[in-house]
This record gives sequence, C-alpha cells and structure tokens, in this order.
Amino acid sequence: PPTTPSNIIKTTPDGDNTPTFTWNAASDALSGLASYEVKIDGGGWTNIGKVTTYTWGIVGDGSHTFYVRAKDAVGNIGTAGSLGFIVDTTSPVVTVTSPNGGEYWAGGSSQNITWSATDVSLGATPITLKYYDGANWVTIATGEANDGSYTWTVPPLNISTARVRVTAVDKAGNGGSDESNASFTIVSAPTMVTVTSPNGGEYWAGGSSQNITWSAADVNLGPTPITIEYYN
Repeated sequence: PPTTPSNIIKTTPDGDNTPTFTWNAASDALSGLASYEVKIDGGGWTNIGKVTTYTWGIVGDGSHTFYVRAKDAVGNIGTAGSLGFIVDTTSPVVTVTSPNGGEYWAGGSSQNITWSATDVSLGATPITLKYYDGANWVTIATGEANDGSYTWTVPPLNISTARVRVTAVDKAGNGGSDESNASFTIVSAPTMVTVTSPNGGEYWAGGSSQNITWSAADVNLGPTPITIEYYN
C-alpha cells in the first residue's frame, strides 16, 4: 500500500468554519499513487484525486479530527494520517456574578470579583477586568486565568455608579463580555470633617449642657453616620 501522508497542517484559523488542510505527498513503489481520500471525525471517505490540499465545507464549532489516506492504482489503501483541530466561530459567554448591583464596597478594601466564562477554545489567560468610575472604563487586570475569581483592591474613591466588566477572548479572537447588572457603590472615608465647637480655649462647667458642633461632607453619608468622643 502507499505510504502515510505526513505533516498535515490546518492553514486556516480556528475562527474559520471552512478549514483548509495541506499535507506532504505519499508514495507508492509499484503501481503508483492514484488518489487521496479524506474525512472528518466519523464521516465517510471522500476521494479528492491527487491534490495535497483540501478545503472542507462548513464544519460546526468544537473539536474535530481530520483524516487523509492514500490509495494506489490497484486499490491498495495506506494508513491514514490524522490531525486534531478546533473550529470556533462563537463568542465566549460571560456572566459577572459579583458585584452585580447594590453592593457597598469600601475604598481600599479587598473584594472578590466573580464570573463565569465558557467557550470551546479559551486559552490559559483570556480574561480582562475593568471598572466604571462614573465617566470611563478603567482597567483592573488583563491576561488573567479563567478561574472565575479575582481579588480586587478597591480604589479609594467615592462612586455611586460603579460597575465591573469582564471580557473573555478565545483563541480564534472572538470576544464576549458582561458587566454588573446594576450599579454598586464604592464608599471611601468622608472627605472633610470639621469640629467647630469646642475648638480650643473654652471653659465649660461640669454638668452643664453645651452644644458640640461640626460639619461633615461626603457623597455617601448614611442617615446616622456620626460618632462623638471626648478626650479625658
């Protein structure tokens, strides 16, 4: 029988669902090489003549195996060569699970951003994370593993319309993303607290009633945010 076709290569990218294959020519010492036959996965063999390159019709997304074998002039068939390959024309499906809206995260704290991302050909580090600061999308990290979690040191800002976006890009270059379903709030220390009375030099009689006065400014103060202490 003929020798086995060797050096099989898929010359089109994973994002192409009409893949093209090439291989080195087989040989036959007696009756001579007559044709090649090809198939994908468990399908039937197709005779393609003596050419050493072939473009397949539409192949569905997923992992596949391409086979090619040689036949000589009297019908002897050689051992098939094979190549595993992936077709991926679909964008990754990404879902952000936290923060997903309504959370209050303290500026400077460590919080877990969590997500899921699925695709037939995600690489080792397909993930990019960003957050919305009220005006722009700011990068948190790029080239992260798709392990579903990232520990984020929350910036020391006050943002009531923050969101997180997670993007996954597969080996074929298809990109998919998701962001928080609703805004969450980043709360940092109040920007200004000023005691106006007592402010030094006063004489207050023990047992008397005196007014302690102050001002406190912040975009995220709740209804009862104040604690008052005295130094003895």
